[in-house]
Amino acid sequence: MALKLLHEALTAKPRPMKIFNLTILAVLVLLTSNCAFTKKIDTHPLKVDSFETKNGSVEVIFYEPLNNVKQVFPKITSNNLTELEKAELWDKYLQTHALYLFKFTSKDSNEITYYCIRGSEAKKDTAYFYKVEVIKNLNKKNFDPNIDKYEKNITKVFDDVKIRGELFESMEVVQKLIKEKKVNPGDGIKFLYYIRRITPYQEIKNYTLELIKLDNNQ
Repeated sequence: MALKLLHEALTAKPRPMKIFNLTILAVLVLLTSNCAFTKKIDTHPLKVDSFETKNGSVEVIFYEPLNNVKQVFPKITSNNLTELEKAELWDKYLQTHALYLFKFTSKDSNEITYYCIRGSEAKKDTAYFYKVEVIKNLNKKNFDPNIDKYEKNITKVFDDVKIRGELFESMEVVQKLIKEKKVNPGDGIKFLYYIRRITPYQEIKNYTLELIKLDNNQ
């Protein structure tokens, strides 16, 4: 029923601007999904891409922040918080968690190197508050940067990352809006108090692919 009402709310009136109001959508997603939190965290990893490079193969995992933020900050679903207070929790989550993980497997050695795109609290006052961590020598089959300890395995950190935006093309709710031709990657969406940019996946992929090539002499 909630999804039906949501669809009606989204399709009721055409939007002449490229700024879309996601507030109703966000609230419904937050309040109607499973809020039974357990001690075991489910970070909702989603494989969004895979491709070949000259020296190996890459698998891309996305960690859905709209679901995960509820496990880290359960009170974000509370009616007692203002939209601005919820916005602060959303920003805090992005600044402290991994969003994308690029898993590169070398064709020659079969060695695995991870390139983790995550927020940086040290850059929270800038539009470009993401960084890329290069992670090697992990003996973990299903590595999850939001759960597993890996600080000792970081071999390099790229801080000057020209990626910005507080929403992501890979998010399920954004994919829905794109399919309905309501927004495009790179557009602004009114979400939790602020106008927030939808970060195009291609921007993230292009940037990380250049790092992979540089790191592997391609």
